[in-house]
Amino acid sequence: MTFNISQAETVENHLEQLRRMNSELERYLALDRPERFLVKNPESVEGDERDVLIFRVGFGKDQFG
Repeated sequence: MTFNISQAETVENHLEQLRRMNSELERYLALDRPERFLVKNPESVEGDERDVLIFRVGFGKDQFG
């Protein structure tokens, strides 16, 4: 779970790059899994039930500091 849509998209893009570089990750990140790995922001998580949630809580500096 991320804090906003922009962060969710960034995390999804990085995961996709990692999946392409490491075929072993396919079994965790495949889109056709019954309980697939999801990246969501608070606006889109309502009603979802999961056994495990991972929260991204860090912020880093952007080009403006």
